[in-house]
Amino acid sequence: MIGFERQAHGLECLKNTLGEPDSSGRRRPVPIEGSEFIIPADSVIAAIGQNVDRSFAAGLGALDFTKQGNVKANADTLETSVKGVFAGGDVVTGPSTVIEAIAQGRRQPLPWPLSSRRGLRAAHHKGEGGERP
Repeated sequence: MIGFERQAHGLECLKNTLGEPDSSGRRRPVPIEGSEFIIPADSVIAAIGQNVDRSFAAGLGALDFTKQGNVKANADTLETSVKGVFAGGDVVTGPSTVIEAIAQGRRQPLPWPLSSRRGLRAAHHKGEGGERP
């Protein structure tokens, strides 16, 4: 993560390629030298672990959670019980794949990250021609 004075400015990434299969047949990622790039961002949310850490919701008021501890969100709009706050991915569905989280985000109409007025900000970066990345 790239940051300054406790504020996120981006996420540094490294491209990989698949290496040769190991004894189990699995091809492990191998970093591509010199392929580093930065994705600009003003917020970065770590998506690791098996349980939702509810501490992020402390200043949001009455954010509703399911019996399993996930954030309740409208399946169509991804809006939570707090107006203007949206959620998606594992925090809503529970442990799943990154593909599921990406698909959920792509189903949500733009520009939901920009409409949040509760301090949860995320930038939408358009690709060439204005399409979604």
